[in-house]
Amino acid sequence: MKRKIVFLVGIILLCIFVLVNIGIALQSQFFGMQVLNMSKAKDAFSVTRSKTGVTYIHKENLVNTSIYSWGTIEGETITLSITNETKMPIEMNYFIDEYGLITKNGSIYKLKIKTSITEYPEIINPKETKWVRVFKPIVVKLADIEYLAIDYEFDKVIIFLKRIEEK
Repeated sequence: MKRKIVFLVGIILLCIFVLVNIGIALQSQFFGMQVLNMSKAKDAFSVTRSKTGVTYIHKENLVNTSIYSWGTIEGETITLSITNETKMPIEMNYFIDEYGLITKNGSIYKLKIKTSITEYPEIINPKETKWVRVFKPIVVKLADIEYLAIDYEFDKVIIFLKRIEEK
């Protein structure tokens, strides 16, 4: 009887985890992953959404698919989920980490962190997801945003997010 309860609880938790991740994918406007060569970031992968979900195609030597991020913009807030599926932790620092936005006309904006310093993650351990909120510049319209970028540990981990294209 005890094993059945443990099994059922495990199944319920797995279902909740899957539904939460599907929900993030369905509402997110941006998806990206760690790029290994920033000069080729725009060509490193493509991402599309269809009725069955979000899919991406990537060039193996240009990205690390084990570190990825979803981005959602609501009003003047950009919410980023950063997932680390590697075996090494990712160190974060409120004062050093950089977040950026690139518009369709090529304008670049450095984004201010909205997450409070006390809630800002210090580390993303293996198999963990953390969330960070940043301010979207008021002068930038959602439709004009083409890319988001995250820089951790002085260029050690750069995550490049692209707008998810609708199929």
